[in-house]
Amino acid sequence: MLKAYDDIFGNQDTSSNEITEIPISKLKASVLNRFRNYDKEKEAEVTESIRRNGVLNPIQVRKLDNETFEIIAGHNRTNCAEAAGLKTVPAFIKEMTDDEAVIIMVDTNLQREKIFPSDRALAYRDKYVALKNITKKGELTDEYLQSAFGVSGRQVRRYLKISELHSAVLGLIDNNLITMEVALEMSDVSKSIQHIIYELISEKKIKIKKSHIKKIKDRNSINISKDEILDVINEVKTNKKMKLDIDERYEKYFSNLTKEQVEEKIFEALDMMSKRS
Repeated sequence: MLKAYDDIFGNQDTSSNEITEIPISKLKASVLNRFRNYDKEKEAEVTESIRRNGVLNPIQVRKLDNETFEIIAGHNRTNCAEAAGLKTVPAFIKEMTDDEAVIIMVDTNLQREKIFPSDRALAYRDKYVALKNITKKGELTDEYLQSAFGVSGRQVRRYLKISELHSAVLGLIDNNLITMEVALEMSDVSKSIQHIIYELISEKKIKIKKSHIKKIKDRNSINISKDEILDVINEVKTNKKMKLDIDERYEKYFSNLTKEQVEEKIFEALDMMSKRS
């Protein structure tokens, strides 16, 4: 039976643990940490707060050796404390596996006010893998995912799909150059095609829609060129424009045709009518 998430991680009570002042010089950033540091504005705000009040919320670390501690939760607090001139920070020292460290790291950072979609997707993937390792289950149910992540299992799986995208495409999501829906559609095409689409967006400022990706998928080719992808995008745009211009009574005769194909059909019909008269 799969043990409930709260049974494993719900009792991480640090209130009874001893708080230790650790020299910042002995702290090391974790290689497991995927989250970005605060931007300059947020860092300045937190640094000033620490300068006035100190570090109110102890960081969490684990011991690497007698001289070094790995930061599990509190990378930004540590950086800001150093910027504020502090020499030590309060910390809870804990023993934990890599998987447990990842889960604590993700849960702590997901409480931020602002998280880039790519950071959330990669964090969800890391936590998902860690949970599978701990529970020793191949797949986790939607119900379990909801209890572990605090959002629906479906939403977790959407982010897991996005986490597999080409790194350049993840940046497009963060910069609002493609929507989450487009990103999900792109996860079904190869990384090479994803990168070509990224180049087209970056170079030609093309706005990509789900209909474009669906059409590219219909080509069913991993060797499709940049020019061919551009043709597909232009073809979809043309089709959409034609559908708006054609009376709905006649649309069934011209569905999925390009402008040139529609014109050809019209001229053929006119020729036939001319011959009959």
